[in-house]
Order: sequence, then structure tokens, then C-alpha cells
Amino acid sequence: MNLKSLSILLFFATLVKGQENAQIFYFHSTNQVSSCIIKPQEGTNTGIAFALNITGDTIYKRLISSQHLLSNVQFKHHENGAISQALYTARPDGGIQKTEIIDYFDPQGLHLKTEDLSTDQQGKLQILDLKSQKTTETSTCAIIYVSSVEIQNHTKHSLSLKTLRKPASCLGCADYCKLDKNEKKFWGKYIEAQIFTHPSVWIELLPEPTKKQKFDLSWTLDQEEATGRTYILHIHKKRK
Repeated sequence: MNLKSLSILLFFATLVKGQENAQIFYFHSTNQVSSCIIKPQEGTNTGIAFALNITGDTIYKRLISSQHLLSNVQFKHHENGAISQALYTARPDGGIQKTEIIDYFDPQGLHLKTEDLSTDQQGKLQILDLKSQKTTETSTCAIIYVSSVEIQNHTKHSLSLKTLRKPASCLGCADYCKLDKNEKKFWGKYIEAQIFTHPSVWIELLPEPTKKQKFDLSWTLDQEEATGRTYILHIHKKRK
């Protein structure tokens, strides 16, 4: 994951833990974030949609809402994972006025054109002033945080781990992981907005022992930075 893309400043402040499907991520073929939709949250009724090119630069961002002005963003993607289209739609509660704006991008993230299919209060096609609209976007900021997970096998035996649960924003997190005796291995990483959540909340890994083997699992925080942390899951043979 490109750390530049993970430190992008958003203009949506916080996520609600436990909200189902609150984040929708799509990735470049290089496993870097291509697009993200954070759905409107309870209490604020506001979310955000943004897209990044392969170098981590922001090429698209929009607020979305579930109250008063109902708005949403839908992304389409090229074969390499980069966005090809961003469709923004908005409609006031109870009104026939509709905003519908489509932005087109090439596979490298270059903006090609904007198509405006919006209608006014009488349902007639109109052209919006996109420059003036962008200046009204809120500037409240949140930062993307990344948590990396490593696994340390402290036993004298090779073992396998089965992933029972992992976050939706998990990158490179395998369903199965094999470790040789005393081996330490990178398992994956997950991203969040403005918060750090301990991996024990998101992740559940189950060692697959032989009939005579049982294990103790414990977490430690190995490294801590402003926008990144590294956790280690330690696996020891269970004491009798």
C-alpha cells in the first residue's frame, strides 16, 4: 500500500464502528487504494466518496448525504483497477430537481471530461457551475490510518492458521497462513479513518494444531507512528 495514499486528508470526520458495509474499497492491480465510499453515518447523515490515482494523488472527491439533499456516488473501474467513471447524483427531498454529473478518467487517472445531465426545478436540463460548487464543500478533515499485522510462531513446529474473521478494508490478508518453526511473517494490513482499532476486534485467526498440540495467542504493539501501527500476534505452545 502506498503510504502517500493512506495519508490523504479527507473532509469527513469519523466512522461509526460496527456499521455494516460502512466502507466500500476498490483497489488498483498493485493493491493500492483506487476508490473508497464511506456511506453516510448515523448522527451526521454525511459520508464521502473519493478516488486516487496509482501514485496516491486524489483525483476525485464528493460529499454524499442521506438527509435533506439525498446524494450518492457510483464508481466504474478500468481493468487495472483505476476508476473510469464517477457518477454523482443528488436530489432534494420531495423535489423534481436532479443533479447528475459524470466524470470520465483514463486508466492512468487523467480526467478526460465532465458530462452534466442535471435538471432544474421544472425538470429541464441545465448546466451547473462546477467550479462554484466545489468551493462550497466542507473542509473538515480526517486522516486515513493503517494498521499492519505480523505473526510470530514461537513454537518448534510448523503450523497453519485459518482466518475466521477479518475487516473489509484488509489488504493482503490470506485466508490461510503457514509458518515454519520460529518464523515471523507479515499477514496483512487494514485501513480506517481517524481511528485505530486493535486487531483483536477485527481479526480472528485459528491455528490448526495436530491432535496433541494446543496454543496460546497474544497481541503486542510493536511500532507506533502518527498514522500507522504494527501489531504482532504471538503464538506459543500452550503450557500444561
